[in-house]
Amino acid sequence: MVCLGVFIASEHALGGESHALTPADFSAQAPAWNPDGTKIAFESDRTGSWDIALLTVKTGEIQTVTSSKADERFPTWSPDGLKLAYVSSNETESDIEILDLKFGDVQVIEREGSELFPHWSPNGESIAYTSRIGDVFQIEIYSFEKASFTTVVKTPGRDIWPRWSSDGNRIAFFSRRDTNGRDDEVYALQVETQSLSRLTFKPGHDFCPSWSSDGDHIAFVSVEPNGARWLQIIDVGGKLLIDSVKTSIV
Repeated sequence: MVCLGVFIASEHALGGESHALTPADFSAQAPAWNPDGTKIAFESDRTGSWDIALLTVKTGEIQTVTSSKADERFPTWSPDGLKLAYVSSNETESDIEILDLKFGDVQVIEREGSELFPHWSPNGESIAYTSRIGDVFQIEIYSFEKASFTTVVKTPGRDIWPRWSSDGNRIAFFSRRDTNGRDDEVYALQVETQSLSRLTFKPGHDFCPSWSSDGDHIAFVSVEPNGARWLQIIDVGGKLLIDSVKTSIV
């Protein structure tokens, strides 16, 4: 999936230059900053399978924090920075695991089918994720307090990559629900009212949305029918704001 990235880099805002923060002898994908900006969690294959690793930005130190035979991928931080949720996959299914970074305890969230692409809510009370049962991908929310699952977006297609807005009121995701299974488009769900808005409409694929910190804008990867790939930014009404950042993501 193109939004996972090829490598992790640090970019200097003024000069526009970047440099790799991880070695080139293994893959480093799906980077996620911790809340205070001192560490980056990412998935790494340097041990032969996919594990979750932590990069300390100031020193460059890399610490692998999972080491099972399963593949651990798609890390997301708890708002207090004390825990990581990620997907643990074997040959038949995928479950969400939650790692306490201080004590090493692991909680497993099990559900029928497979759980993918988790994202922790800003208040820390729940996790949104994609549930896959057969060929159906739907968005669900797991509540820690109630230990319950709620389906919030369901179609006979693909609803993928839920991402909370900073105020916790909306979830952005991408889907093929209105394109007869052809093109991926970006949507936003009002969690309380279950109101759904489609935000992109052009041919090609628009996917892997990410909210701005103020919740007013959404960045996403756009792939045109000819294969050209762009990073685009829209406002919450779908108005295109930036359409000029060409990416080298593969």
